[in-house]
Amino acid sequence: MLGVDYFRKVVKFQKKHAQGKEISTAFQTNGTLLDDEWGDFLSENNFLVGLSIDGPEDVHNANRVDKKGRDTYKEVMRGLSILRKYKVEFNTLSCVNSVTVKHPVKIYKFLKSIGSKYLQFIPIVEREVDTAAAKLGLDFAAPPNLADAPATKENPKMSEFAVPAEAYGDFLIKIFNEWIKRDVGKTYVQLFDVALGKWIGTPGGLCYFSETCGRALAMEHDGNVYTCDENHGGALSCPAATSCCDGNYGGTTKEKMSLRAM
Repeated sequence: MLGVDYFRKVVKFQKKHAQGKEISTAFQTNGTLLDDEWGDFLSENNFLVGLSIDGPEDVHNANRVDKKGRDTYKEVMRGLSILRKYKVEFNTLSCVNSVTVKHPVKIYKFLKSIGSKYLQFIPIVEREVDTAAAKLGLDFAAPPNLADAPATKENPKMSEFAVPAEAYGDFLIKIFNEWIKRDVGKTYVQLFDVALGKWIGTPGGLCYFSETCGRALAMEHDGNVYTCDENHGGALSCPAATSCCDGNYGGTTKEKMSLRAM
């Protein structure tokens, strides 16, 4: 994570160029580097923090390890204690993989127990390393060429940690059955909210539920700004960030806008 001083510059830059607009700032973190200085800064500037945590200790540590292979659960929970101490608003993002998909209700109840009221469940879908990726020394598959027809009609081989489609559906169903009993209006599960919104005719809250994407800006580590955080540079790239700012949605350009202010 970039240091607090960097984000102080971000906030200063926002205020300088806001021109009367209200800017809400959020970022995603596993919380392992949060400390009192971070807590004070996040609270003072009303940041929303997305905390990456997959469930209770045994479930979380199944795949959430640091680069030395060490478990991270205790450090994540320490970071959460900082957020609570400084009353920083947070929600949780949980990855659903071949291990965690087996524990839907256990995970759901755990996330509620740590104070999360807004829950996101992200399916981990990763193909096995292909020839192109292997030549580049990657440990994940290269992006597919969506402009051409697939070379074969066979389904791609998935990695051992990828969540099967039906298992992910069952995972959500079991959580839904738990949620609908007593948590409607108290606990918010992103996919349930968006699905309900589409059912009653409101715009999609997620890009893949919308007719067009590009209504939110995402800044990458290199300063590039996109109107989507999913398909950078690929055949399905979203409209240029300038389109988002001037209200022209639904374009098909692959442009991107670089922001090198800091």
